[in-house]
Amino acid sequence: MAGDLPTSGTWVGPDQIFHGFLPAMLARFDTGKPMSQEVRGVIADGDRAVAEWTTRATTVAGAEYVNDVVIAFRVADGRIAEAREYFDTAYANHVLFAGN
Repeated sequence: MAGDLPTSGTWVGPDQIFHGFLPAMLARFDTGKPMSQEVRGVIADGDRAVAEWTTRATTVAGAEYVNDVVIAFRVADGRIAEAREYFDTAYANHVLFAGN
């Protein structure tokens, strides 16, 4: 993940993603409230695909979080081999990590 968020960096393999990155991000949200990802579009060509969506959620501090996301995927042997995530990290830092 690009940027300078506490969760930015390279996360390798399912273990780091599912047991490191995702819990660190989800800890910033009130998981008792609705969270959605509205897919805007997906484009695929060969071993590459790009998905665009809008994430909507409520933070643990009660603030509304709405951020547009683009992820570029590379597929190998029928599985996701790489994903690069892009979104407004300045906004995410302000809303999710302010004061940290």
